[in-house]
Amino acid sequence: MKSFTAGIKEKIETLTDQGQDLAETAYKIAILEGTEQLTKVVSTTIVISLLLLLLNFLLLFLGFGVARWIGDAMNDVKMGFFIVGGFYLLLILLIVVLGKKLIVPYFRNLIIKKLYE
Repeated sequence: MKSFTAGIKEKIETLTDQGQDLAETAYKIAILEGTEQLTKVVSTTIVISLLLLLLNFLLLFLGFGVARWIGDAMNDVKMGFFIVGGFYLLLILLIVVLGKKLIVPYFRNLIIKKLYE
C-alpha cells in the first residue's frame, strides 16, 4: 500500500511540475505575441509618420509652385497664393465635414486590422 501511495504522489508531483512548465511557456508565448503586435504597430506608425511628413513637404512645395504659376498667369502673384490658400481652406472644410462619417471610421478600421494581423 505504501508503494501505491508513493507512486501516486510522484505522479502528482510530475503533473504539477508539467503544469507549471506549461503555464510558464504560455506566459512566454503571450509576451512574445504581445511584443510582435507592438512592434508591428510601432513600425507602421513610424512609416506612416514619415510618409505624412514627406507628404506635407510635397504639398507645401506644390502649393508654392501652383500659387506662383497661377499668379504669373494672372499677372498678380498675391492672387495666386490666395487662390491656393482658398483651395486648402476648402480641403480643410471638406475634411471637417466628412471626418466623422468617412475618415475616422476608415482609420479606426485600419488600426484594428493592423492590431489583429
